[in-house]
Amino acid sequence: MKLVAASAALAIGLLAGVSSASAAPAFANSGADVRQGPSYDSPVIGYAPQGAKLDANCDPRGWCQVTGTDRRNSFAGWMESRFVTFSDAGIEPAPPRAPRPPAPQPFPGGNNGPNWSFDFNFGNPVPPPRPQPQPPRPQPVYEEAGACFFTERNFRGASFCLEEGQQYARLPRDWNDRIRSVEVYGGASVDLCSDNNFYGNCVTVRSDTGRLPSGVERRVSSVEVYY
Repeated sequence: MKLVAASAALAIGLLAGVSSASAAPAFANSGADVRQGPSYDSPVIGYAPQGAKLDANCDPRGWCQVTGTDRRNSFAGWMESRFVTFSDAGIEPAPPRAPRPPAPQPFPGGNNGPNWSFDFNFGNPVPPPRPQPQPPRPQPVYEEAGACFFTERNFRGASFCLEEGQQYARLPRDWNDRIRSVEVYGGASVDLCSDNNFYGNCVTVRSDTGRLPSGVERRVSSVEVYY
């Protein structure tokens, strides 16, 4: 029995001596777990950070027996060979990557900085903005006195014009009972009557009239322009 134990101890010592003699300088090319044995089922007993210097002895099964130290602790165990690079290959260990700084976040008010807005009108409703006055409608420049007649209010729709001294004692059928607004220019005066030959209900306008009186609106049958 003593002879068997002595033989086993001698074999273990020889194996350790071979392992130590065949170990070569290396480094961890990536952070990896250090396990108690050459198997994924073996418990993790340490961690080799990227760039950690090692003494490694690898076998054909894809595992390396390593010893090494990180910045604080030493470790010894087994690592996968894909995480081990031997220094005699002419490759220097890459330093650990610095953490990437966080991307700058845009300000809530836009890209150029905060856009703060405060309302100190506590409890009081904000009045709506006052409507801006509309610019006056540009008046056409005429060389002579006259008037233009429109089928819609406020000088819209179809139109025709007469100069000073012109008249219609009987409007054409397409214009009879259709005039609703009159534009006067050059200081002219306009008579509008509800019947032919200037009979019926008549009115005289001497300025722009966007809406004729109800007695003649859409009832005009004769017109005369004079100065």
